[in-house]
Amino acid sequence: MSFDDTVVTIDRIKKGKRVALFFVELFLNFIIATFLFSVMVYPIAQTTSLFKETDNNILLKQQENVKFLYENDLLLYDEKSKDDFTESMKYTAKEYVLSWISDTGSDVIDHYFVDLRGNTKEQVIQFYQQHDSGFFDFEPELKMKDRFVEEFQPLLDEYDVLSSQGQYDYEKLCTYYFPELYTALINDLNTIKEGPLSLYHQNNEEINQWKNNYRWIVTVCVSISYVLSCLVSFLVFPLVSKNGKTITMLALRTTRTGLNTLRPISIKERVVLFFLQSLFYLSLVMFIPMFYVSFGELFSIAPLLFTSLASLMSHVISLVILLVDPNGRTLLDKTSKTVLIDDNQLDKIKEMKGFKIEHE
Repeated sequence: MSFDDTVVTIDRIKKGKRVALFFVELFLNFIIATFLFSVMVYPIAQTTSLFKETDNNILLKQQENVKFLYENDLLLYDEKSKDDFTESMKYTAKEYVLSWISDTGSDVIDHYFVDLRGNTKEQVIQFYQQHDSGFFDFEPELKMKDRFVEEFQPLLDEYDVLSSQGQYDYEKLCTYYFPELYTALINDLNTIKEGPLSLYHQNNEEINQWKNNYRWIVTVCVSISYVLSCLVSFLVFPLVSKNGKTITMLALRTTRTGLNTLRPISIKERVVLFFLQSLFYLSLVMFIPMFYVSFGELFSIAPLLFTSLASLMSHVISLVILLVDPNGRTLLDKTSKTVLIDDNQLDKIKEMKGFKIEHE
């Protein structure tokens, strides 16, 4: 700040500090919203009849699908793996390998495409070619390559063990390649809409309907948590604090003032600013339920996803405006017709009351 007999010149807030204030407020609001979602809003929602009904029906239909796979010999099990999907998948993969190296075992891929779907051996070969990973030869017929057949022979003897290379290839086949084939099988099964095999698709349709209910429950819970966090951060605290400061502004010793008056914003202006800030800080809203919803599921909640993306675009625009604006003002500052200044600047403005005020 500098001044002479008639003019007081106000130094603008540093752009780096303005950027820091924006991101600190953004993440602080996100943390508060996530906390409220985790300890209050979502736990309350879990006690409602709609949530329980949705959760129970999703679980029921998933169990029916697993039972369907068992009954159609598309998921195999022994005494140790029965009723445990993960262990059943491991057992099914082992049986799949055994079917290629001996007369024992069971090939669920061949069983599905040939026995249940009625495909020809040529169509099965085409399927394997589409998902080739180096384990099979295709000419003159489909078979596992000799070196893998030899490596996996110890699987036939419970007292024998695989070599280090054999163990590596076996884990690669069972952990990566077979699940890829099995996923393709399930995807094909899910396209069947008529006949005995259509039950799996019908169950998935109902699961998707119940999941949509669940997504709406999560969306409502996130919305409530976000609004509560904004009320705390951008309304309650500014209303009770000196000069209408937020928690971040208090920590960084800045004050929001009217653009033309350079006076701390009024109570009415704080209320208006609350609504504007609530709109401008929506970019992380999609991640508020991240501790309760899988990462992939987060991106399937359309209202949260599109809200976050729209807000993110406003952040990009705001950053561009901040970089080119001589007074270091963001889109929020321009919309609210306010400016951020350091506390020491405000103190000097008060001391020089009565002088004409100009921005530098």
